[in-house]
Amino acid sequence: MVSWSPSGEQIANISYENKLPNIWNASSGEKEMTLDDHGDITETTTWSPAGDRILTTCYDTNARIWNAYTGEKLLTLSGHQTALEDGSWSPDGNFVVTADKGGKVIVWDSITGKEQLKFTGHDGKVLHVRWSPTDSRILSCDENGRAYIWDGISGNVIFELFPDDFRVSLYAAEWTHDSKRVMLQSTDRIVYVFDAVKGEKIREYTFNSFGYDISSSPDDNRLLNGGVDGTARVYHAGSGEEILVYNVGGGLVNAKYSPDGKQVLIGTYAGDLMIFPTWQSPQELIDYAKEHKIFRQLTPEERQRFGLPL
Repeated sequence: MVSWSPSGEQIANISYENKLPNIWNASSGEKEMTLDDHGDITETTTWSPAGDRILTTCYDTNARIWNAYTGEKLLTLSGHQTALEDGSWSPDGNFVVTADKGGKVIVWDSITGKEQLKFTGHDGKVLHVRWSPTDSRILSCDENGRAYIWDGISGNVIFELFPDDFRVSLYAAEWTHDSKRVMLQSTDRIVYVFDAVKGEKIREYTFNSFGYDISSSPDDNRLLNGGVDGTARVYHAGSGEEILVYNVGGGLVNAKYSPDGKQVLIGTYAGDLMIFPTWQSPQELIDYAKEHKIFRQLTPEERQRFGLPL
C-alpha cells in the first residue's frame, strides 16, 4: 500500500522486509522515519486531511494514529476482534473509520480515541472503507459482494449498491473528489460506477488487469489502477478506455495520483517505489521526451514500461 501526504511532500509505503510503514521525502527519496510500534503486519497508512497525523491499520486488530512530523504514537484504537483491512479519515479530520476481516466497521473520535459507532451491515471480510471527501457518508465493500453508502454519524444505510444475488468479491473502492460518484472493482475486473446521490448504477466497464486499488485523478477524468501483473494502468473515467500503461514489473503494485495530479506514485510488493510524471497519453510522453531533448530511441523495455508499441 502506498499513499501521498496532502501536501505531496511525503509518501508512505509498507516495508517488504518487516511490514512496517516507512515515510519518505517525495523529492529527495530519503527515508524520514519508520513507524515501528506495531504488533503485527501493517495493512494501510493514510494521512489526515491536514497532513499532521497518520492512521495505520494492523493485523493485530488495532489501529493507530501517529504524529506525521515526529513519528510519535498518539493513540491506539482497540475494539476490533479480527485483523484490520482498511481505514479512512473524515474530511474534517475529527473522525476515522476502520474495517476488519470479521465484517465489523467502527467510527472513532480521532482526538480522544473514543469509539463512536459500529456499522454491522457486512457479514464477511470488509475489504475497503472510504469516507466521502466532502461529507459524513462512508462507502464500504466486502468479499461477499455487499457494498453500502452509509452515514458516519448515525450509522444508517443510505444505499445498498448491489442486489442480493450479486456475490462477487469487491476488492477496490473509491469516491470521486466531488463525492458525486463511487467506483468499485470486482474480482472479475469489472468496474461499477454509481451515482452516490441517487444510488443508481451509471455504467460499468472491464479493466485489463485485476487490482486492489483505484485512484481517481484530482479532476476525476482519469482512473489509475494498480494490477497484480506488475502494471499500473490509466483509464478514461467516462468510457473506461485504457489510455496508458506503466509496466514496472514486480507482481502486485499499488498506484496513486499525487494531490496535484502531476505525478503518479507506484509501489511494488517487493517494496520498490517509483514516481512518474502524469502522462495522459503515449503522445504526451513523446512530447515530454522531445521537450527535454531526449533524442535517443527508447529501449524495448522502456517502451513496454510506458505502454508504447514495440
